[in-house]
Amino acid sequence: MRKTNKRAFWALGFLSIVLLTSLTACKRQPAQQLGPPTGRYKLKGEVISVDKANRELMIKHADIPGLMAAMTMPYPVKNDKDLNAAARGDFITADVVVQNGEMWLENVQVTRRATAADSSPWASSVTILQA
Repeated sequence: MRKTNKRAFWALGFLSIVLLTSLTACKRQPAQQLGPPTGRYKLKGEVISVDKANRELMIKHADIPGLMAAMTMPYPVKNDKDLNAAARGDFITADVVVQNGEMWLENVQVTRRATAADSSPWASSVTILQA
């Protein structure tokens, strides 16, 4: 074999390997789900506000295992009974339902009703000092 034929042979072999590697690396990946995973998740939190016009409860909640970290956010409520179950300052448990990219609350249960002290705008930010 001549020197130029050897170079051409090795270059063609190298290019073939690069091409095959590229094609296998570019194979179609399975579609990733957008949004949270479908399912039911347990929520525990405090009702910050009730927006009946928009059918939402603003909830300050603890971590929801498998779904999200603790935060304060609005949750849609589809059922009138669940929407009317809680008031500002109540502590609740509920199911967060995730389906087809949507999220809402069901099975809202009040675990502790708000008291007059809880409804004060200063209740969570004032510390009483004893002498």
